[in-house]
Amino acid sequence: MADSFNLLTEPWIPVIYADGSVAEVGIEDVFADAHDIQELACDLPTMNVAIFRTLLAILRRSVDEDMAEDSDYWAELWENDALPMEAITDYLDSVSDRFDLLNPEKPFLQTPGLRNAKGVWNGLGQIIADSPKEDALFVQSDPNMELSYAKAAQWLIHTQNFDYSGIKSGAVGDSRVKGGKGYPIGIGWLGWLGCTVIKGKNLKETLLLNYVSPQFFECEPDSDLPVWEEAPLTSAARKNAHVNGQIGLCTWPQRRILLHNNGSAIDKVLVCNGDPIDYLSQYDNETMTPWRYSDPQSKKAKRHIYMPKTLNPGEALWRGLSSLLPQGQTGGYVTIEQRNSKDKLPSAMPPHTIMQLAERIGDPLPKDFRITVDVTSMIYGAQSAVYSTVAHDSLTFPGLLAIIDEGEELRDIAERAVERAMTAAKELGKFAADVRRCEINSKESPDAAANKARAAAYALIDQRFREWLSKLSISQADAQQQLQEWTDWLRDTMLTEGRRIAHEASPAAWTGRKISNPNGSETIYSIGQVEVWFRGRIYKALPQTQSPTSEGE
Repeated sequence: MADSFNLLTEPWIPVIYADGSVAEVGIEDVFADAHDIQELACDLPTMNVAIFRTLLAILRRSVDEDMAEDSDYWAELWENDALPMEAITDYLDSVSDRFDLLNPEKPFLQTPGLRNAKGVWNGLGQIIADSPKEDALFVQSDPNMELSYAKAAQWLIHTQNFDYSGIKSGAVGDSRVKGGKGYPIGIGWLGWLGCTVIKGKNLKETLLLNYVSPQFFECEPDSDLPVWEEAPLTSAARKNAHVNGQIGLCTWPQRRILLHNNGSAIDKVLVCNGDPIDYLSQYDNETMTPWRYSDPQSKKAKRHIYMPKTLNPGEALWRGLSSLLPQGQTGGYVTIEQRNSKDKLPSAMPPHTIMQLAERIGDPLPKDFRITVDVTSMIYGAQSAVYSTVAHDSLTFPGLLAIIDEGEELRDIAERAVERAMTAAKELGKFAADVRRCEINSKESPDAAANKARAAAYALIDQRFREWLSKLSISQADAQQQLQEWTDWLRDTMLTEGRRIAHEASPAAWTGRKISNPNGSETIYSIGQVEVWFRGRIYKALPQTQSPTSEGE
């Protein structure tokens, strides 16, 4: 009968090595091999993020003290072939007893002795996001099946970070319980985020690229502790518990959980409410998400509030490129009228990791360093009480874009390229709607045609723009030329798509229809007329270096 499964030494983290091989490794090996591991390879992108942040918390506790004393230490770590294993091993040895998944007195990320009034355990569907229950994220796993200790560890970390809201089992000893129920305290902290991970060529680089120096945080390093350095959890919420920094957020116990060990596997679980998070006040602590200014929350709190910005499912990450970059003089701002004063604030703020990395570009990172980001968001269903889907996307761009002053001109070029792409798709949609108006008197039909055309435009634009952005030069002159080439491609592509839409129109569209305007006048909609309007708008939005010619006619 297994009574110990220590996550430091037992294999449980799925990884892909540089040679393409896949394996499961323990925490000690994942750090020792980080330079040879390409990336984590869990079942879900959200699980990769949750486990990565656990590793990042360990790295920070291992090197924060040296990093605080030596401003050049990060550069030294970057240049070294491997991570500082002596420091990491020393730290892990000091907390090794807290990483045993099955320890009866202090199980990893769990609450020993957790129980509800009826003494009932729940099925593993409580923690498996893809189990076949109503509104499940996926339909793959059978909740009646047991989980290996390795899989249980993965889902345990995932649940602490991404658990849905809703009523939980009422834990004995939790004063908040009413009628045997634990009433909602919100989703797991990572559920609020557009979880942003800066990717390197290997896991060692990825860990360092997402490392924010202790100087960023206002608290003393030893006041920002992971949960495994705190006293073992009880069923009650910790009194006066509050987040002191990134490490605390990476390991925050928002749920009280206990896994049931049948001697060879995990077969049941109990999930109860844990410590709530003040989700309005984490801007100074959370480093791995873009932020958006929230006017409603700011007015309610009577102070400026930035909320995490999630990734919108179905919308490519590049369309929100500006949220990953600082707002320069030409960036987006909001004017805040509050407390008899007017403040001009950025409407969005990038992840602190990107701003920290910007300070390292040029020294020790090369000036032409390219940033690759993975962004992941969990999307919830009704009342955030069920999982809906996972949104995940990645993007590569010149690191110079993240430098506030020096990168402003290049940033303007990149953001104009995004704006022109979105305008091109919008204009194609408008043309498709006009073509339908030539054919039929209907409100719904033009809207549907516009949506279909916009989707077709984005399908054409998407990969092309990603490649364009990844190759954008850091030379101002070259980047301007690339912007013009991008604009020319957009114009030619949209005009070609417009001709296709016109060609597929019915004969009635060529005859046209009279449409009454709000002022009582009438406008004749025909293919010839709406095509003239379309071409005029396209040439205005996507200018040539020279005046338009008969190109494409």
